[in-house]
Amino acid sequence: MKRMDKTTLGLGAAIIAAFFFGASNPYAKIAASQTDPVLLSFLVTAIAAVIFGLYALLNPKHFTGLTSKNGDLYLCLGIFGHAIPSLLSLYGLTMTSALNLLFLLRTEIFFATIFGVLIYKEAITLKQITGIIIGFLGVFLFATELKFTGVNLGDLLIILATVFWASYVVIVRKLSGTLQPAAIASIRAWVALPFLGAAALFLKTPITIPAAQYGNIGIFAISTYVFGVVAYNNAIERLGIWKAAIPAQLLSIIFGFIATWIVLGETLSSIKIIGAAMIALGTLLAVMKENNNGKN
Repeated sequence: MKRMDKTTLGLGAAIIAAFFFGASNPYAKIAASQTDPVLLSFLVTAIAAVIFGLYALLNPKHFTGLTSKNGDLYLCLGIFGHAIPSLLSLYGLTMTSALNLLFLLRTEIFFATIFGVLIYKEAITLKQITGIIIGFLGVFLFATELKFTGVNLGDLLIILATVFWASYVVIVRKLSGTLQPAAIASIRAWVALPFLGAAALFLKTPITIPAAQYGNIGIFAISTYVFGVVAYNNAIERLGIWKAAIPAQLLSIIFGFIATWIVLGETLSSIKIIGAAMIALGTLLAVMKENNNGKN
């Protein structure tokens, strides 16, 4: 039996990431509705940190690329690529629907494309510019439904969170050549955890966790911050960010919509469907490079 090639493995990892990111969507909403966002963010990060800690003890060779010269990147990875966007998105989720979270998080790839131009000086194609414009118009349509009475604060917080999630993608691209995907995800959780703990203490967050939420918090944490993140980092390492983003971003919408409809019964209005379609189309165009520009 032939060993699967790098592209096939990367595609499989992207699909796995899409499944876990999408399937965890309704459980994030359920958990956020009954648990303080700061406490919830701390708990899911703690679960991920413990799991990755055990993984590091069992597989120390996967962490051999750690070096103090990348300390600033590790710090940014945990704070800007996890702690801050996690808090923003969970606070936002308390004020909006799970489907709004699902679709608005797709704006991450638009910001990641813009960061690629600003930071890596990458060329940007007309197709990508068109995709970003279509995507942001879709976000506007999705968030407002053309009802000009003000934008939901929760939606704005989620969009702001995606700016920070996009910075995570930028940092992963810098580290993927020197660290294993699981190591990157581990550092992210380990660095973010004390920051979130300090935030919880500073805000005097009440430690109240309904017993019925233990399962939802566990599913959310393991699906998103362990399996999903590791699989996505693996896909980025094997395919590059743009090729990995196409199946990961688009399929997560499908998996997330199905899971949210089944678990929560949420649906979309006609205008939101149009906006969602524009976001999906914009995402597809934004990650499509010209064939002769295959650099990642």
